[in-house]
Amino acid sequence: VGGIYSIIATVAADKFGTKIGGIISSLPSTTFFGLFFIGWTQSSQAGADATILVPAVIGIACVYLITYVYFLKQSAWIAILISIIIWMILAFCLVAFHITSFIISLLIFCLLYVLTYITVIYIFKIQSTKGNKIIYTPQIILIRGFLTGFVVAISVFIAKVGGPVLGGMFTSFPAMFSRDRKST
Repeated sequence: VGGIYSIIATVAADKFGTKIGGIISSLPSTTFFGLFFIGWTQSSQAGADATILVPAVIGIACVYLITYVYFLKQSAWIAILISIIIWMILAFCLVAFHITSFIISLLIFCLLYVLTYITVIYIFKIQSTKGNKIIYTPQIILIRGFLTGFVVAISVFIAKVGGPVLGGMFTSFPAMFSRDRKST
């Protein structure tokens, strides 16, 4: 289900340009489906517990974006690898700090979002572009769908093994950002 949403969202994002595309592809689709399935496979309380860190981890996805853009000059693969490493370190730090307040998690998100906006617009000076006509091969579509669906499945598994907070953290993995831009 998460994979199908990913396919639809990324095709729409590529067609509508970077501003609308950024909004569409940054919607927490893996989070929505991951939390739904955590609640369904465990309990509604587990689903609720999984939501505590979600805003903060989505804020960390903003740091992922800054890292990706910064290292993109080197190569897309290096940018993705370093971004994932940074995301994992910061996300596990959140778990280690044992944040139990949704409000604190939301404040962390707001701070990281503003930092990302300022960095992307005023420091990196990235300009918006219009949509491109892209030819999608079945391979590209399947890879995009698989990656997002895999993140949802892994987050539900991690919630079952490591608890709902850890599973909730993985529901917010930036799967929609984690694709090689050269493949499109």
